Amino acid sequence: MDLHKILLDRRNALRLALSQDVDFLKEGLDTEDGTAMNCAEVETKELERIDAALVKVQEGTYGLCEDCGKRINKTRLEALPYVTRCLNCQLVSEGEEPLPEPEVNWERLGEKEVGDVIDERVS
Repeated sequence: MDLHKILLDRRNALRLALSQDVDFLKEGLDTEDGTAMNCAEVETKELERIDAALVKVQEGTYGLCEDCGKRINKTRLEALPYVTRCLNCQLVSEGEEPLPEPEVNWERLGEKEVGDVIDERVS
């Protein structure tokens, strides 16, 4: 799965949705509970995260945890391609306990890289 393409596609979709929300707001057609305004805020925040992830792609740091520097699990990136923390660092940032480190089957390393073996255990 090409995460760079996913980021670009999502960015384009968000830009379109955001422009429609802005048009809606300019016409004064927002609902009483401010649904269009809330959507615009959420879309803007996600767009900022995607833009930051695309900068990391250019810098060659995409997929590395901003806290510990370890590689972020591929499954996590596929689910949320703009995440900046590995699962354990995210848990710690939310005041939760980190998951125990998985045991690596060193005999299998001849077939795969360490990160792939760990990714399989987490998935």
